[in-house]
Amino acid sequence: MLESALSVPFQSFQGQDFYPGITAKAARLCYGLVMDHPFLDGNKRIGAHAMLVLLELNGISLDYKDGDLIDLIFSVAKGEKDDKSIQVWLLSHLK
Repeated sequence: MLESALSVPFQSFQGQDFYPGITAKAARLCYGLVMDHPFLDGNKRIGAHAMLVLLELNGISLDYKDGDLIDLIFSVAKGEKDDKSIQVWLLSHLK
């Protein structure tokens, strides 16, 4: 499950990325890690952190309150939000 969660955001077909752009990739990475449960514990934390690190490594900074991010991640874990919703959240919190 871990390998899948890490590779899906970077998949392409005939030179076209399935998740074009860093925010789309980061959102899908977060979603995969949270929903695929590759670890016994900490899937939500790792999903959020991996997303933030991927963005930071690519020079993208966010402006958000911790509670807003926590609410987003818990909504994902409950099945209320998908990767597209995460990307919308990311785009609305760009610095």
